[in-house]
Amino acid sequence: MPGKGSENIAKCSLDGLVAFLTCLFPYLFDLEAVRYFPLLAGEKKERGTLTLLIDVDPLVAALHIINRRGMVKFNKNSATVQAAVKAAIRCAAIAAEHPDPQQFMEGWMNISPGVGEQFMARHEDESYVWRLIGTPTPDLELEEPWKLANVRLAKQKPIRQEELPPARPAKKRMLLATIHRFYLKALGCLPESELRERLHYSMLQGGHCYGPLDPVSNIIVNTLWYDHKFPISKQVTLQMTSTQCLWRAAARSLYGLVSFLCTRYPSLTPDQALQRLLDTGANLQDADPYIFSMAEPDNKRTSCWSGCLQIGSGKPDATAPSVSVPEAYLAAATAAFHSNPLSQKEFLGSPNTVANLQTARRVMRLQDGRLLSSKDLEMLCMCIFECPSSAGFPQKQLETEPKKVNIVLYTHVNECRRVFWRQQERASRMVAAALSKFNETAFASYAFTMIIVQATTAPHYTLHVICGVNELVSDLQYVLDVSGDYDLCPSNKYRHSHINFLATRKGEHATLFFAECENHGTGSWCVPVILPQRDGEPDAATDPCAEQVRCIYCEHNENRIVHPAVSGFHGRDNFVDLFYGSDRYRYSNNKAIRRGHIDWVNELEDDSIYVNFVPAGEMDPDDLILLNTQVS
Repeated sequence: MPGKGSENIAKCSLDGLVAFLTCLFPYLFDLEAVRYFPLLAGEKKERGTLTLLIDVDPLVAALHIINRRGMVKFNKNSATVQAAVKAAIRCAAIAAEHPDPQQFMEGWMNISPGVGEQFMARHEDESYVWRLIGTPTPDLELEEPWKLANVRLAKQKPIRQEELPPARPAKKRMLLATIHRFYLKALGCLPESELRERLHYSMLQGGHCYGPLDPVSNIIVNTLWYDHKFPISKQVTLQMTSTQCLWRAAARSLYGLVSFLCTRYPSLTPDQALQRLLDTGANLQDADPYIFSMAEPDNKRTSCWSGCLQIGSGKPDATAPSVSVPEAYLAAATAAFHSNPLSQKEFLGSPNTVANLQTARRVMRLQDGRLLSSKDLEMLCMCIFECPSSAGFPQKQLETEPKKVNIVLYTHVNECRRVFWRQQERASRMVAAALSKFNETAFASYAFTMIIVQATTAPHYTLHVICGVNELVSDLQYVLDVSGDYDLCPSNKYRHSHINFLATRKGEHATLFFAECENHGTGSWCVPVILPQRDGEPDAATDPCAEQVRCIYCEHNENRIVHPAVSGFHGRDNFVDLFYGSDRYRYSNNKAIRRGHIDWVNELEDDSIYVNFVPAGEMDPDDLILLNTQVS
């Protein structure tokens, strides 16, 4: 179409293509999405935009993103990807101002089973295409479209790495999500009473995932060692770990891992270190091939990732480490904000530590992810405390005297503490209702299927710990809240909360649950989100290197909630309406990526529950002015 009409069609088509990619992949800015269409990025001056769009291939662009990010476990035919592609097609239609986006999406669903060799051979038969469009299909078929996209990708001229957008932000988020999953599994391994009473603090402050064992075992060992060395100065018993503090622990571990590798191998760039960690599941035993022994001069072993496209070095990395393992642990502990890096260096870097911990890991079966008993914990502690730097370092005594601070800081800390405890109260109440409903449903199903053996009881789940809360889900509503139970805003209220919690049944591993609960009602439900075994293949629903289940509300508010691969929760299917519908000015793809600090490593407001402050003297006029300013 000539003139203004063709330019408008070109713009709408480009908007649709960008929407397709940004809906399918998290952490992808709109402008970055355009760069995965090489024709648009490189030939726009030579040819008209509308002509170029005819040759643009969204599925091939998706393959470029998968390869660029190193998403080696992306299952293109999974139910998660099917749902994501359907939403992406509808988003594309809305962004392109199609008159009927739902019909557009259903038309592609109907065509999808015939997008094979038979369809390609008959592409000029218009009646055949219309018959496919008019034939309802129960679901989207993606196997053939992905196969054909791979064929087209192989025929394309390769895109130079410098022409693609930087992948570090996406890789960092993927790796953080991987490490966050390790912390969830570690929480599920520790006994409930010890975890709630004291180990929550030690894990958040010093339970890093680097060390001589697998990441989850390292978290457990470092947590127990930190609890012995730097015990909490104030007794705090809780049912809910801080969502933000748990993510900060993951961020600190991330920087520790990267610093370890870059210190050991100075020629390794941070981007290459990130890719190594992604390829090896953030496991130092695999990321550093010489962690347990130095390379011999005639050692021919090279890294399996040396020629990886994502790393971009192109040369095998056969260089021996330049720094010893203990020195690398010192760099890791420093980067991870450890309370005493030298002490952790002595602990993790000792050969005796490695031998003792590996023996303990086998005896305690830490790699199985099982729930440890209090007796198991005692035996593991005996092994840890025999290691260097454990017996020779004096244990701190619990502080009994509170610290005196000025009235402004004291008031601020008290307010932060109040916010945390009230959120725990609300979350605990909602989780109890959701879990009770789940147990009742499970009991009814269990009793029905076990009538033959006259089973009278079914094992019920009990709460282990709450490990993630986002109270800012669903549209805002106006509610008069006289009691002040929800003080997120003076009058604007969100309808739902998304919550992760771990629950246990007798004789079983801890199970991660996802719950969606009404903030101002009694409606609630929860479902298990099965975390994979460490020695097995990861579950696509929870593996960040695979496809991801997305929630617009949790992404937009930078909350780290693991969602199930099921439809029905608010935020999964709302990308269409919020990013490209009526709320596009409040929610957008770029805003969701820019909000917050994903790798924050410093103090947080939730740290207030661990401090013991009292006001120092009377308030002076300057403090009163500052306090009134903060309150207002």
